[in-house]
Amino acid sequence: MAAADLLEAEGRLLRRNALRTALAVGLGLAAVILALAGTGLVLLALHTAADAHWGAVPAALLTALGAFGAAGGFLWLSLKTNR
Repeated sequence: MAAADLLEAEGRLLRRNALRTALAVGLGLAAVILALAGTGLVLLALHTAADAHWGAVPAALLTALGAFGAAGGFLWLSLKTNR
């Protein structure tokens, strides 16, 4: 009987931890999706503002440089943090 009670308790603990982990992963995925959407909107706003001032080609170049600069900064930060 003690073994069955222990297995039942372990099963409940496993289920609770699995649900907690699934919730954390789901919320993290939602945060990533929203962050990507926000980044896209910031780049779109930058492109629109630059297009109004300088035209389409310089605006596209500025937006691309901004995106590459941000990506490089995040990569540098990631590499620095993992040392």
